[in-house]
Formats: sequence, structure tokens, C-alpha cells
Amino acid sequence: MATWTAMNGTNEKYSLASTAIFDQISAIESTGTEFDFTVTFDSINADWASIFTSVLPASGASAATSFGNSETDLLHISSNADADQRVEKRADAEIQASGGLTWTHVTMNGSKGPLADVELRRAVGHAVNRGLISESVNTPVGVDATTQGSFIFMPGQKGYEDNVGDALGYDVANTELDTDKRIVIANEINTVLAAYVPIIPIAPLPNVYAVKSGLVNHRATQWRTHPQHSTEDGTGT
Repeated sequence: MATWTAMNGTNEKYSLASTAIFDQISAIESTGTEFDFTVTFDSINADWASIFTSVLPASGASAATSFGNSETDLLHISSNADADQRVEKRADAEIQASGGLTWTHVTMNGSKGPLADVELRRAVGHAVNRGLISESVNTPVGVDATTQGSFIFMPGQKGYEDNVGDALGYDVANTELDTDKRIVIANEINTVLAAYVPIIPIAPLPNVYAVKSGLVNHRATQWRTHPQHSTEDGTGT
């Protein structure tokens, strides 16, 4: 309930980037306990499940603090090093991480001005230390510093190849239905995008969660799971 009222645009105390999905909720009803509830939407939205990655405690305390106090059993940490440090103090929890579905990037306007020159955009791309940026974001939460090498596939996903630096021509209609051939075609498209340099892939964003020991978090098992670091002794690894 606290999350809904904070995110649906009705509370002027919150400055929101978007109220999407939350403003389509018409009712939230308890079904017996403080952890079970029914959410009713007033319209159809394919992304409805995305809002249930975390909930805010009614007290207004931070989600990391609530998890650390054993008030909740799951916390989406992402690249929040402060949250990671807080939850590591909880004895009955562990950190689980995997490759995420999104990635950070630098986007350049190549439609006009100096950046209209692809060679200049390529030079800017060479000047960006993607590995260092990835390390500064991912290492504090115990995740490998991986750079993003594809515009289409994620590291660990079938078909992924690190070919951002390659340049191949492409003139084939993407009408192939065979899975393996579609992967080849997708990677050819990817190399064309890399040659044009419309954006500079920086690093994939990992899914990092603190989970009460014994619970299964399927979001942390897609494609690839990073080495877990236990927090049972409060120190981590």
C-alpha cells in the first residue's frame, strides 16, 4: 500500500520519473496476512509484474534497512553498494546475483554537428574506459566487472558474442525462422550497429538480491549466476 501511494502520482511529496502501471491500480486488498494481498488493475498492461520487484515498508524506512531488520525477505540491490553493505549484516541472508536484462550506455547525437562524423563517434568510443566504469559499479556489490559487447544479446545468453569492435556489412532481410540462423543474423545486425556507433555499450546491469536463506529467487538464476557471497557470518566474501 505504501509503495502504491508513493508511486501512483497522488502524493505531491514524491517527485516521480513515471507513474506508469502504479496509476492503473484501482484497489489493493489484504487476503489474510500482512504479506498476502490482491492487486486489481483498471486496465491491461503487459508489464504489470515489473512493479512487484520490491515493496516499501509502511513506516517509510528504507527498503535496505527493512531487510536488514528482518521486516522483509527480499531486496533488489542492483548496483547500490550502500544497500549491499547494510544487508550483509543480516545473519540469515545471502546475496544472489546474475546477469540482468538491461545495460548502461553512452548515447551520442549523430544527426548534426561534429558527432555526425562516424569517425569522431568511433574515437569517442575508444576514449571511454568501459571496463573501469563497469568495475566501479559492479565490484562493490560482488559482481564481475563485465562490459557489454552486444546490442541485442546479454552476456551469458545463447547467441551472445562480444563483437562491438567489429564492422561487418549487412544486406539480408531478417526473415529467417531457424533459431541458430536467426542468431547469426542478429549478430550481423549487431556488428553493423557497432560500426555505426550510435551508442556506446558500457556494462550489463546485474540482478543482485538479498534473500532470506532457504528461499528460491528465480530472478537470480537466468542465463548465468555469479558466485554468491554468503552473509551468514556477517562478513561476506
